[in-house]
Amino acid sequence: MSEVIIKEGDLLIIYGSRDEVNQLIRNKIVILISEHNASKINYKKAIPAILIAVGVVSAAAFNLTSILISSMVGSLLIVTTSILKPKEAYEAIEWKVIFMMAGVLSMGTALEKTGGAALISEYIFNTMGELNPRIILSIIFLVTFLSTNILSSKATAALMAPIVISLAAAMQISEKPLLIAVMFACSLTFMTPMSYPTNTMVYSPGNYKFLDFIKVGTPLNIIIWIVASFVIPYFFPF
Repeated sequence: MSEVIIKEGDLLIIYGSRDEVNQLIRNKIVILISEHNASKINYKKAIPAILIAVGVVSAAAFNLTSILISSMVGSLLIVTTSILKPKEAYEAIEWKVIFMMAGVLSMGTALEKTGGAALISEYIFNTMGELNPRIILSIIFLVTFLSTNILSSKATAALMAPIVISLAAAMQISEKPLLIAVMFACSLTFMTPMSYPTNTMVYSPGNYKFLDFIKVGTPLNIIIWIVASFVIPYFFPF
């Protein structure tokens, strides 16, 4: 600490006894924003919760049922066995994410139902239809990872999926490699702080600049883009 210059507005994570932290507060050296209280593990609830989680994953992994059904049953067991109270379960749901997904998925459905996806894919086919499918896949990957850093991964996936499915049908090739490209490209949320919630969370506490994400994220995205353009068609042929 003697070598670190602390400036106004810096955030510190301080580990110490309550008396020591209170001494810093009394001397107006720091302002306490939040306090972490270690909670004891309730093994009577923790062990059944772990077993239920393992059961949910195992049921889907061994094709006993779909992940949707096993998750619903697991959630029901968590509540009915009083591991979580209904109010706690309700508060644990990220409603913003639910509504955002509902919104972006409707955009994808709207593109498909109104013929917008077919129109866009027809334009791409007329413009680049004579190109090699590998080049088309590479272009789709590029457009997708650029879009996902401006919009969001979920919105980009919802918009791109119907387009590439229509494009694959027009080119008479398998849609699987194009969908795999969209799936991976939507995960490359490294170039901007607003592309993914985690980036946004660390942006201010880490004193990052917008340019920091571009400097680190852009080369990483380009490397993955080049590798994926060759690897995806190998495992998922057209």
